Amino acid sequence: RCLLGVSGCFSLYSVAHAAKSTFGNGTAVLYLVLALFNHGIALSIGRLSVDSFTLILHSICFAQWLRKKPIAVIWLSAITCYLRLNFVILAIGMGLHIVAFQRPPGFSFLAWFTLLLSHCIAAVLAFGVVIFASDSAWYGKPTLS
Repeated sequence: RCLLGVSGCFSLYSVAHAAKSTFGNGTAVLYLVLALFNHGIALSIGRLSVDSFTLILHSICFAQWLRKKPIAVIWLSAITCYLRLNFVILAIGMGLHIVAFQRPPGFSFLAWFTLLLSHCIAAVLAFGVVIFASDSAWYGKPTLS
């Protein structure tokens, strides 16, 4: 549990650091103060549950989005969406922003979209196969839970 709590703290710091480089020091400090006084984060970040892992993954994913690292966002979003389906709404929002506003110079829209789509398909298949295999082994029949 201690390692999980430390990982959660580092993930929250990662978001604050990304916010500082994107929006300035005031935003990073405000984020950390709000996270510090949010009882939900303090209570759940060290629990041994799926929600703790998804909170950490959400934070890392959000930090990567602020740092404009779309491939990392795709792979982190894929595993986070498998763990908690309610993250799909945030992933769609970040994905639309990445497609529309984070295209690197020299990429046509079609080439950029194709690159992102290929990573989406690969991430969903990779994590889907692992989760399907582990769930099927756990429950003794083919399943995806």
